[in-house]
Amino acid sequence: MPESKISVEILEMIQKGSKRASEEKVRVIISLEKGASLEDARRDLAEGGLEIENAVSGPIPFVSGAISIDGVSRVAALPAVKKVEQDSEIHAL
Repeated sequence: MPESKISVEILEMIQKGSKRASEEKVRVIISLEKGASLEDARRDLAEGGLEIENAVSGPIPFVSGAISIDGVSRVAALPAVKKVEQDSEIHAL
C-alpha cells in the first residue's frame, strides 16, 4: 500500500472532523515532487484553497500556508504534491 501524502496529524484532524468545523484552517507545509514546477504548483494549490504564505524553490521545494480541513485531501491529490504536513512552531532546547 502506498504511503499517504497526508501526515498522521492531519489525517487525525480530518477523522475528527465531526468535532471540528470543516472550514477551520490548518497551517501546512506542502513538499513538492522532484521536478515539479513551483509556479504551476502555486497556481494549482491556490485554486485548491490554499492561502499561500511562502513558496521556496531549491533541492526540496515547498509551499506553506493555511487551508480548511476539508481542502487538505483536495490539494494532496494534486500530482505535484509529495507530502502535506502540519506546520508548527519549533523551539530550541
